[in-house]
Amino acid sequence: MLPRPSPGAPRVDELDLAAFFARFDAAAPAHLRLGWRATVFVLGAAWPRALGHGGSFATLDDAARDAALCRAEGVAALAPLLDVLKLVVSLAYFSDRRVEAHFRGSP
Repeated sequence: MLPRPSPGAPRVDELDLAAFFARFDAAAPAHLRLGWRATVFVLGAAWPRALGHGGSFATLDDAARDAALCRAEGVAALAPLLDVLKLVVSLAYFSDRRVEAHFRGSP
């Protein structure tokens, strides 16, 4: 669903982000944690069902996930949630040592 940002870089779905989210829950400002929880609920649970899917975002295949996010981009009310999604996923992605090493050119 999410492409590699450059050849050889890990994909987001290849990373174990549990440590990032533990740090995020402990250290992120309350408004960002609340925004993340709202984003997970709306885009992860409610939006797929509103589109007629029987389950959550996690149960969709890659094509259906991409389609759901593309449709969400056309809904002005979802724009702030998409911004939160992009922000938190980017922070999570670049917190991984393998990603950092790839982009810094380190072994």
